[in-house]
Amino acid sequence: MKINDSNRISQVQKYQQANRVADNDKNTYASTYSKQDGVSISSEALEKARELSQTDSAEHAERLAEVKRQVQEGTYHVETNAVVRKMLEAYGEN
Repeated sequence: MKINDSNRISQVQKYQQANRVADNDKNTYASTYSKQDGVSISSEALEKARELSQTDSAEHAERLAEVKRQVQEGTYHVETNAVVRKMLEAYGEN
């Protein structure tokens, strides 16, 4: 009976070495190419986004408060046809 089989140990070492090389390649690739990406947004676009979010957020907050109130009172009604329609649209059936 052999306790230490040197052939198996060398196979494990080869596997570990291959993983180290692959990890180094990934790190090199990531450091080389990720630094080149970038996005710039104009000040006009930022201002427009702020305006839209402020007007939408006020209307959204009102609608959300109304739905919460209806749910708490037990008067909220789910329109099943609307839900089904949206599900079909989402899956491209309509």
